[in-house]
Amino acid sequence: MENYHVLEMIGEGSFGRVYKGRRKHSAQVVALKFIPKVGRSEKELKNLQREIEIVRDLHHPNIIQMLDSFETAKEVVVVTDYAEGELFQILEDDGSLPEDQVQTIAAQLISALYYLHSHRILHRDMKPQNILLGKDGVVKLCDFGFARAMSIHTMVLTSIKGTPLYMSPELVEERPYDHTADLWSVGCILYELFVGTPPFYTNSIFQLVSLIIKDPVKWPVNMSPVFKSFLQGLLMKDPHQRLSWPELLSHPFIAGRVIEEHGISNPFTAKLTPELQALKEQQVHSMTPRSSQSRILRKAQQKMVEETQKKVKKSVGFPWLGREEEEKEWSVTDCTVSLARQHSLSRDYEWESPGAGSPPQAGAGRAEPWSRHSIEAVGLESEELESDEEWQHLIEDTEPSAMQLSVSLSLLRDPAFQHRLFWLLCAQVLEGMLEGASHLRSVLHVMGNLLSTQCDAELLDHFCQELNVPLSLLCLAKQILKNDITKQVGVKPQRNMGAFQPCRVLVLRRFWCPEGFASSELWSLAWHCVAVVLHVGTNVAALEGHPPPGAGHPMAEPDWNLLSPQGTLLFLSLALSVFTRESHQCLFQLTQSQGVLMVTLKRLLSPSFLERLEQIPEVVPDVVIQVCQLLSFPFALDVDKDTLALIIQAMRDTQIPAQLLQVCACHLPFSFTELPMGLLCQLVVSDTQIIDQVVKEAATSEHIVAFLKSVLFSDNVILTSDLLSLLTHVARVCSEHLPFLQTILKDSDTVDEPVTYLLSHKQHLIRARTCNLLGNLLQHSFSPVLQSQPGWLERLLECLSDPESCVRRAATFAVGNAACHASCPAGTLGSAVPALARLLSDTQAKTRCNAALALSNLAQRGAELRDMLIQSRAPDLLLQVTCQDPRKTVREGALEALHALSQHPEIQQVLLSLKATEKLAALAGVSPQSPSARHCELLLRRLSALPSQLSPRPGAER
Repeated sequence: MENYHVLEMIGEGSFGRVYKGRRKHSAQVVALKFIPKVGRSEKELKNLQREIEIVRDLHHPNIIQMLDSFETAKEVVVVTDYAEGELFQILEDDGSLPEDQVQTIAAQLISALYYLHSHRILHRDMKPQNILLGKDGVVKLCDFGFARAMSIHTMVLTSIKGTPLYMSPELVEERPYDHTADLWSVGCILYELFVGTPPFYTNSIFQLVSLIIKDPVKWPVNMSPVFKSFLQGLLMKDPHQRLSWPELLSHPFIAGRVIEEHGISNPFTAKLTPELQALKEQQVHSMTPRSSQSRILRKAQQKMVEETQKKVKKSVGFPWLGREEEEKEWSVTDCTVSLARQHSLSRDYEWESPGAGSPPQAGAGRAEPWSRHSIEAVGLESEELESDEEWQHLIEDTEPSAMQLSVSLSLLRDPAFQHRLFWLLCAQVLEGMLEGASHLRSVLHVMGNLLSTQCDAELLDHFCQELNVPLSLLCLAKQILKNDITKQVGVKPQRNMGAFQPCRVLVLRRFWCPEGFASSELWSLAWHCVAVVLHVGTNVAALEGHPPPGAGHPMAEPDWNLLSPQGTLLFLSLALSVFTRESHQCLFQLTQSQGVLMVTLKRLLSPSFLERLEQIPEVVPDVVIQVCQLLSFPFALDVDKDTLALIIQAMRDTQIPAQLLQVCACHLPFSFTELPMGLLCQLVVSDTQIIDQVVKEAATSEHIVAFLKSVLFSDNVILTSDLLSLLTHVARVCSEHLPFLQTILKDSDTVDEPVTYLLSHKQHLIRARTCNLLGNLLQHSFSPVLQSQPGWLERLLECLSDPESCVRRAATFAVGNAACHASCPAGTLGSAVPALARLLSDTQAKTRCNAALALSNLAQRGAELRDMLIQSRAPDLLLQVTCQDPRKTVREGALEALHALSQHPEIQQVLLSLKATEKLAALAGVSPQSPSARHCELLLRRLSALPSQLSPRPGAER
């Protein structure tokens, strides 16, 4: 440090701090980066040293120059050129750049990459944040924390590094990649400089991966053909067709502008020799990962889990699996300061992958457990089948209810027994030995018992890894379904059906599911297997990934040999756990009305399926509740409007709302209907077309009407209030369904005058929602149901004095609409005037506004209510509200009421005596162009046009 003066700090991050400095005895300004060694792992320090070694040897006008590096006792210090600005900041400030400036930057970036690639160096984190600006606007590429110098025999890489917004398709798909991934990133940067956003831009990492892989680039109309051609070459999704060296140098957009230098032998910038091309193809083949689970999505899901934890836990009551925060990446040459635009998709991602680039997984040595090679490798072809008697003894000895755990613990630790199980699962079915298929029932029964053992979790984990559970079980289920050998298992339907059920074993230990499970083939395979077992569609459709057919044909009996009712519950429990952990990835699957997930949930709610479950009555409510919990996730999370609309549409298209209503009315004990009815209410208020579906379903069933009427008079406050909300929404938006409402609200065998009963309910929430329902009903023609229940109006007027504010607010709304109907006697309505006058000073603004508008409607009933309005000081109080209320909506409502009251000459005289003209003129003068001012003028004209017995002050009319 004795060679430098430290001037000021210019940046700080998890990597350390960056200072502006000056070399002593000179005017050279430098950037000094101080990276603490304390707290860094050996791997991190090794990576730091590798980065320093790479950058030290780079000498190019468009690459930030390392000037010096040294260590102190506690820090590593790196000295580089000092950059005047950042390309990232220009994007922040200007949004986009003209094409000629982009062209200049493009030539410099391509020059920098040409230099790196000619030296067999991949940058692997090209993005605007890593591009600095030197003097005279010269581009300087920085941050080589992810850079890799490749040996002559290394043609492709598999470790995932970079920033998702700028990652190439082969990177996000986790396929082997080469230097062309850098060129894709440059294409994204240049596109962003011109357009203002990257070519694939979304706030969802899940959508981003799909966009990068599948969607075409959207080209702006103001982009020149030569620039568009250049970017089209760089943004080719197939890396083999991507514009690359040396053809890239001759493209008209940058031709003659790139600084060319010769690197070491066999650079990436030259054509490969036939021998090296063959080596590259061999490496690509051997390094292509077998796993389809995306580590990029898993990384994002960790953060998403934390963000949604509180909401979902409260909604469905599942515990969350904790996730530690990922360490933020840090790098030597990253001297950027402002990160205002940074978000989850612009963060750096890094995974080191051994061999094929896949993370270590349980049972990794058996990635293809059913191949002939794996069976031969363990040398078990000569093994003889065990006897049924032996397996029956094992079933008895390993039952969870058994007093002694010694047998179970011994088997869980026994490698020889594990080999036996593995061979039985593999060989008996898949090698054509179908005569032994009946053994599978006993084998799987024993596995289920072992996995239910109350013992150390690590022991169970090891057992699962050795047998490659749960993947092996799902593959087994798939093969059995394809071979149609379920009858050989020979299980007759009974209370504990389905002793042979791979899915039952699968879900006994939910923590087996790895992160990213919801986006894996395993998750999809599980749903397809369950769909086939439930006969949602044909076996071929379900197993090959085609959407199973919808309703419209009778459903066959579920195959209880493969999945018992209890197994169905366990599978749904697994699904809830995955939904809880990976909510947003699962939500996308709910948007597909013909997807396997939605049609399977529809099947589980279908009357035909539930009727078959009713032989075990306690199972039916649990199945329905868990399906409803899955369907409720979109309403418990912060889901964007478009996605929520697609999910609701999918539920509507699959007739889920109609099924929910039928399930509640015909298949559930009343005490279990709260969640399904709450979900139904949420769906009804979200989509008008769902109202039509629900009303049509109710109209065809006396059971449903009887159920809804029973809900109205139940002791379950939540259930009754939800139904009232549903009926209120129907009344608000669908006048054609008024006959349906009348059917529900008319007198029943148990309660006379239901409306009056609900208005007198002991729970204030029920009273409030009944008033709200009445207010919406009274917006239409007067309902015959109300004519047959004469006591409702008096009870409604009593609600104006209710001690609960929510009841008073809803009652003022209903009374206001009742005042518009001649069927409501003026004499009875007159008793509401004093209460409404008092409510003009209520604490809630909405109540005050409703009270004013109700008085307005009452004033139009004629002279019979005039004296009551004057006696209650309604004109005086309304004038005070008009002039003094702090809420604009309340003032406007009061002004409207004054205008209605002023049609009576007697009330005009009262207003004149209150100096209304003076006050209204002053009010109009405050904001002459407002609607309130215009209302004031109309009222002033009315007051000044008629003779009065009291002479107003001069100029009072103005």
